[in-house]
Amino acid sequence: MPCSEFTDLLSAFHDGELPLDRKVAVADHVAACPACSAKLLTYQKLSGMAAYLNDSLPPANMWSNIDTKLNSQPAVFAQPAVKLQPWIASKVVATATLVAMIGIAFVAYMAWPMHGDHHVAVNLGPFIDIFERSPMEAQQHLRDTYSGQKTHISAAMTQLKYSPVVASGLPPEYAFEEASLLQMPCCRCLEACYRRAAGGVLCVFEHERDDFVKFGEREVSAIDCGGRPTRVVDMDGRLAASWSKSGRFITVIGAQDVGEVTRLMRHFEQHDQVKR
Repeated sequence: MPCSEFTDLLSAFHDGELPLDRKVAVADHVAACPACSAKLLTYQKLSGMAAYLNDSLPPANMWSNIDTKLNSQPAVFAQPAVKLQPWIASKVVATATLVAMIGIAFVAYMAWPMHGDHHVAVNLGPFIDIFERSPMEAQQHLRDTYSGQKTHISAAMTQLKYSPVVASGLPPEYAFEEASLLQMPCCRCLEACYRRAAGGVLCVFEHERDDFVKFGEREVSAIDCGGRPTRVVDMDGRLAASWSKSGRFITVIGAQDVGEVTRLMRHFEQHDQVKR
């Protein structure tokens, strides 16, 4: 498929509207095509900006108040060729105001600070770098970066208003160590860490937007894992993996291999069945 056809699919890919085969094909192409990757990043930045916008509505009488004020103050023109009716003048001014607002929004977008990835995305690259050296230091880095705080999973459920996949625990070979509630750009995110009986630490994130998660400069592979399209990143012998589940996304850091990711997927599916 030529690059132009992938470009036409980027918006639907970003919004999660593509079927599995198309989604995997686009993900593979984006990973290898700098031009399409840059276009996809533009969609992600715009979505990040939109996440910070307020949804407040203007007062119901806003336009009538504008009309009243405009009509109460006669416009001054230097020898106008045509005298506009008051209602036409008010609409002209309103249109000009709208155009000005769009211009201001565009200038604000161009001035949006892009020097820190956390403004528009969750960049787990630095976290992974620290995690490979010291998982516990990596936890503190997350809390410092995303206004996080240590928490108990039961307390986090009250604030999140849903039951996270780790609420019923992990399989017996994992021992819970600590959890953090993080204020990420996409959402309030729960991150829980576990230590394996065989050694090593595994961290589990649950969040609302997969396209907000970046892994630094590491190459991302799109694979089918446990019947689900999964983004996988090699982290020097361990894996980071992210997939969709029940309207949210799960990201694990520190998995031993794809087999462990698949076992965790199945465990979380059982968690859903218990809830039902």
